This record gives sequence, C-alpha cells and structure tokens, in this order.
Amino acid sequence: MYRKTPADISGDYNEYETTKTVAIGELKITLKGNKGLVSIASWEANGFNYCLMPDTALSVEELQAIIKNTI
Repeated sequence: MYRKTPADISGDYNEYETTKTVAIGELKITLKGNKGLVSIASWEANGFNYCLMPDTALSVEELQAIIKNTI
C-alpha cells in the first residue's frame, strides 16, 4: 500500500496568525495558534505523524509540558 499524507494530520484547515517550530529533545514540534496561545501541535517521530489539539488553546509552556509527559 502506498500512502502520502501532509505533515499536519489534524484535519484542521483554519488559518492561524502564528506558526512556529520549537524543539523538545530531538523532536521539532510545529505550533499553530492565535494571540500567543497554541491550538495545534504536530510532529513526526519513528515514522508516524502526531497531532495534539487541546479543547482550549494553551500557552506554549503548557503544551510543551504535555508533550514532554506524553513522549
């Protein structure tokens, strides 16, 4: 089977005023959001794409803490 997907697997196609990349260890996490808060975090690791979409937007620090505890 051949499958090609974009890096952002969130299914959220909204436009955000901010998109930036931060590092957590070896991972490069793409963060998207508005007004200094993050609505989507996505990254690739071990051949898989991951996406975290909190119910309410969080600060960069809060999202980084969640990801650190998840990986």
